[in-house]
Amino acid sequence: MSLLVVAMLGSALAAPARLWTTTAVGGVPDLLGRPQARAEQQVATALDLGSGWTLDGLGSVRDPGGQGAPLTGDLLVAHARGPVGTARLEVGRFARLDPRGALHLDGAAVAWSGPVTVSAWGGRLWHPETWRAGQTGVVGASAEGRLAPGVDAAAGAEGRLAGAGGQARAFSALHVRGARAQALRLTAERALGHQDGARAELCGDLPMRRARLGATARWENLPTDLLPTALANPLTWLAPHGYGVVSVRAQRPAGAALLWTEGGPALHRRLDASSPWAAGGLGRAGASAPVAPHLRLGAHAIAAGLSPTWLAGGVVDAALDLGEGQLRADLGVFRIAPSTGPRATTWEGRLSGRAPVGGSGRVHLRAELAAGVDRLLQPLARGGLALDLRRGPAGQAP
Repeated sequence: MSLLVVAMLGSALAAPARLWTTTAVGGVPDLLGRPQARAEQQVATALDLGSGWTLDGLGSVRDPGGQGAPLTGDLLVAHARGPVGTARLEVGRFARLDPRGALHLDGAAVAWSGPVTVSAWGGRLWHPETWRAGQTGVVGASAEGRLAPGVDAAAGAEGRLAGAGGQARAFSALHVRGARAQALRLTAERALGHQDGARAELCGDLPMRRARLGATARWENLPTDLLPTALANPLTWLAPHGYGVVSVRAQRPAGAALLWTEGGPALHRRLDASSPWAAGGLGRAGASAPVAPHLRLGAHAIAAGLSPTWLAGGVVDAALDLGEGQLRADLGVFRIAPSTGPRATTWEGRLSGRAPVGGSGRVHLRAELAAGVDRLLQPLARGGLALDLRRGPAGQAP
């Protein structure tokens, strides 16, 4: 384990801190289907260093479980933040938020607050699922301010460098809020250079007495490395060369239940067809409701099509609240028709639980089992146990 993590844990004895550790073991099959065990020990802390400074740290030691594979130590997070004169500085690995969303940065960011907030950042991009920092360097700056009561605007520029290739982009945003929580957001981003691309989104929300209505018009055509890490929209898979979509959404509580729906037409570019454009659409619907004391059920259906490709499926889940413990099960099944190759079905089912050990509320045992077929049509099966030990004010988890 990194000496920096050890030093942070030592500092926790002398500073107000929250401390937790997780011991986990898991089982996965190898390429021949034989069971293979792996393990990980994580130690993390959140420290209040005084004078407005805080420090978060997370380190791990992993046994990959392969034949003869050595133990691997990682410093996953070392994030310090606090005031420096009239500015606020962040250093380490963190997610920086701006009107475009989250930028996962392994580096530094500084912001000067005033009538106009000026920010600058630089470092490498990292992936929140693998905790790995890649080789893409990024540097940027932005300014945000209030144009009028309820009207905010932002503009910025950013450059990225990976290997011998570079890329520049500029972005702007406008956010208008009404007295009754109405909202209108406009965001535009443009990539410059040899990989030209752009994205723009106009989004509005209108709360009603018994429902919340909204509408979005969006065009996405940025190079892959500029897209958000999490692909929340299936159109990103179906239309890699750019797409536009207009959707209307509604959310309505019905007693203790929540109902919502969203959908609309879509248009995308095709680079290898006689017609450069093809039409399609996107639709979602979902519901969540308590059906018994401490038991809640939910369902989510989705369908997206951009000729000739389409995807359809859904997820059902159940959560049982047992006080300090919880039991959850979910199953998702999707049918995919790719642009090339046969149609395929992917699915995954998971069962997970969390229960306290002892009566202190600081130690919990977690377990998970999962099986299915992934997007590469490879069978998957995994299972694991984790023991969480948390220490902090009133036993709160960091």
